Amino acid sequence: MQNSRIFFFVFVLFYQVAGYSQSLCWKISMAGAKNESYVFGTMHSTDARVFKLSKGVEMAMENTAVFVNEMDMENLDMMSIMQDLINPKNSLKKALNKEDYALLDSMAQEKLHLPLSLLDNIQPILISSLLETSSGETKDTGSVFLDLYLAQKSRENHKTVKGLETAAEQLKALNALSYEDQIDLLVKTLHEEQKPENDFERMIDFYVKGEIDSLLAMSEEAKMPPRMMEELVIKRNKRMADRMEKMFAETSHFFTVGALHLPGEKGVLNLLRKKGFIVTPVL
Repeated sequence: MQNSRIFFFVFVLFYQVAGYSQSLCWKISMAGAKNESYVFGTMHSTDARVFKLSKGVEMAMENTAVFVNEMDMENLDMMSIMQDLINPKNSLKKALNKEDYALLDSMAQEKLHLPLSLLDNIQPILISSLLETSSGETKDTGSVFLDLYLAQKSRENHKTVKGLETAAEQLKALNALSYEDQIDLLVKTLHEEQKPENDFERMIDFYVKGEIDSLLAMSEEAKMPPRMMEELVIKRNKRMADRMEKMFAETSHFFTVGALHLPGEKGVLNLLRKKGFIVTPVL
């Protein structure tokens, strides 16, 4: 269970800052600046329960000129992405025992609607994340993650849509773990998914109820490998905050990032405060 929580930590990415109001959405402003922007912590999930946005979040989206997703979806180099995600030298069928392979194949067909044979050479960490984020109630948003849904909604409202990071930058971070470590985490995720109440369901329950303290306590129980934490969270936090600062000077933006990037001393919110921003919760 502990290793499975790593994927809650990586792909669900929720929020809490000790000593501050609890919120997923934050207004960022600066003395003397004419524009205000917002930072919203998302979940990389298709679960229908996470799409219920507060009035404050909806108004923040309406009142900004540019929507900024965590990843730039407008300029994807699919050839490069596939080269990073697929390695012909690796094989799930060879790496897993027969029982785990059969179980994973069954889950892939049920949740991803794909036979595992088509995913044999794909990085295991991606499969792990897809399994966890595909859990939950029936989707009613076209089977897209919350992040992509918000971007689509912004396009429909004729807003400019940009990205904070490139796909190459995110893939580099995802590949911080060795193939063997990714297989180990995949197996643990696989068996965690079989439990009646897995960590994904607990997390969704906390998220829907707004129990931020409970989510923080849950995330602290995870033991993310130091290198993975450095590549997936800390380095990216700095890059995101630096780019938010630059974009803020141009016009009003609605930034969306996985919510784990927001909290803590090295989180995006604190990094923005250090740059002189006033950071205020939006309910």
